[in-house]
Amino acid sequence: DEILQLVNLEKNTKKISSYSRGMRQRLGLAQALLSKPEILICDEPTSALDPLGRKAFLDLLLAIKQETTVLFSSHILSDVEQISDYVAILHQGKIKLFGEMEELKTQFRQEDYLLQFASSQETEHFCQLAKGAAINWTREKHQLIIPENQTFQQGQKVLQLMAENELVPLLFQKNESSLEKIYLEVVKTSLPALGRYFIYPVCDAFRDKR
Repeated sequence: DEILQLVNLEKNTKKISSYSRGMRQRLGLAQALLSKPEILICDEPTSALDPLGRKAFLDLLLAIKQETTVLFSSHILSDVEQISDYVAILHQGKIKLFGEMEELKTQFRQEDYLLQFASSQETEHFCQLAKGAAINWTREKHQLIIPENQTFQQGQKVLQLMAENELVPLLFQKNESSLEKIYLEVVKTSLPALGRYFIYPVCDAFRDKR
């Protein structure tokens, strides 16, 4: 009953054949937890789930990872980033990178800013002003990427330029490293051209068993 309560199936009286994909995933997780395993291996557990089902399953993994080491493979990098303590990236059958999530983000941190305005007119206006102020930038979809320059303090220059010209951005922030950016940097290619790859989040229990 405790395990069924954990996976939110304790009050369900439906036949298993009528379960949704998300409910079946949670039932499978409950079965796996009956023996109190030290390691739980989940292969692409959220790939066929809708957003609500994905969230419910990830919440379950977060709830059990203090008791069980979770080995989790996935193509959905946002899921991996949400629950991982440690990450291993495999490419062409070899481990290309392994480490603690936060340490990897620090290692691959980019010293630049993301800037976005509400309209293309405001964006073009800023770009013209930036040229005159010797502020470098590149475009990425609807955003501008402004590299940090410790000598000239680009961030402060951008803020001053926007204030002087009464420009209010939708977004202005440090460009944080994401797992997708780290992955692309490691394999030096684009995702659609790749074969299957694995990202393994490992729970806190792993730290005590190394």
